[in-house]
Amino acid sequence: KDKSWELIFDDDGSGERADVVAVRRSDDKYIEIHFWHLKFSSRKEPGNRVKDLYEVCGQSMRSVRWRQSIEKLMDRLKAREVSRQRKGGKSRLQRGSQSLLTELCNQAPFLIPQLAMTIVQPGYILSGMEADHREILGGTETFLNDYGVKLRVVFS
Repeated sequence: KDKSWELIFDDDGSGERADVVAVRRSDDKYIEIHFWHLKFSSRKEPGNRVKDLYEVCGQSMRSVRWRQSIEKLMDRLKAREVSRQRKGGKSRLQRGSQSLLTELCNQAPFLIPQLAMTIVQPGYILSGMEADHREILGGTETFLNDYGVKLRVVFS
């Protein structure tokens, strides 16, 4: 069974839901949505800064609210794409089309949402992780698990 993402949306910027949002339908009853939250180093040199970790974990935790309003999420993505197109900007759609986005908006109310999150922090060196950083990540994972949302973390 093909599990590739039907829609990949670059939502980076002011008002974003996540830096990247991927969407696919499965088994004719689910809509799977994956949020990627990226946080580059707040300084020129990479490092394991708790400030950066808090920010990206907070973004992931705030994204959980979209589980209860997938239709609004999809409508918001569509509105951001239309707005960008009207301004003559490059499409936010990295995979998929405007017509697919509209189709997903129309189907979303009838599908069961499944969410997943990935935190990406390229400047963070895993081998240098401190105990309090593990607690932040553990707390984030526990919070997301309480809502049935899986967490993945990508560090250097």
